[in-house]
Amino acid sequence: MTFNKKLLGLAIGLSLGLGLTAGADAATTFKLGSPGVSLDLGSGWGFSNGGEGVLGANFDLTNVNNRQWSMNVGGTETFKIGEIELVDSCIEGSGNACSGESGNETNNLQVTYTFNVILPGNVEVDVSAVGVAVTGDVDDSGTDLTLAFGEIVQNFGNGGQYRIDIQTVTFTGTQTRNVNAQFTLVSESTSSSVPEPMTLSLLGAGLIGLGAVARRRRS
Repeated sequence: MTFNKKLLGLAIGLSLGLGLTAGADAATTFKLGSPGVSLDLGSGWGFSNGGEGVLGANFDLTNVNNRQWSMNVGGTETFKIGEIELVDSCIEGSGNACSGESGNETNNLQVTYTFNVILPGNVEVDVSAVGVAVTGDVDDSGTDLTLAFGEIVQNFGNGGQYRIDIQTVTFTGTQTRNVNAQFTLVSESTSSSVPEPMTLSLLGAGLIGLGAVARRRRS
């Protein structure tokens, strides 16, 4: 093998190796659309104030429209998506009677948060987490209301996967609680076979250097 051929192989190998390494280290960028998060409540939520079978609570959303961030595999991004205020001083339910209230306030208490996620490649998808409510009696000393959400696991691209977890929200008495969501990048989508821009530029630089060496040897 001639010197020029050896140098050519070295330049191409070095350029491709550096370029592929740069591509593998790239973080995955996520974005929320507008609205970034929406909320759907079961019919059992509302303002009780002596009403029939409606549990008094206020739900507010935090504006996360167009929020954008980048993560590597195993990385997380946590942010507030809203607040819940429990305003009912007594939860009417089976075996529990509240003064001035009637009906079962433990029915139809589903809570659904939907995320409008914009994935790499500008792919837009709506994914939802459904909360299950477990109630107690606001007048006792234990936990009066718990909202626990199922996790969202979503695939994207070629082998990519992310997870969304909404923290469990608990109340002891009438309180206001934050609702936080955490995104985790489980695995990244494998890159396409098209060379990264850095790969092309490094390869070009290597070939230019090879040409200069060849010219000096001829002279």
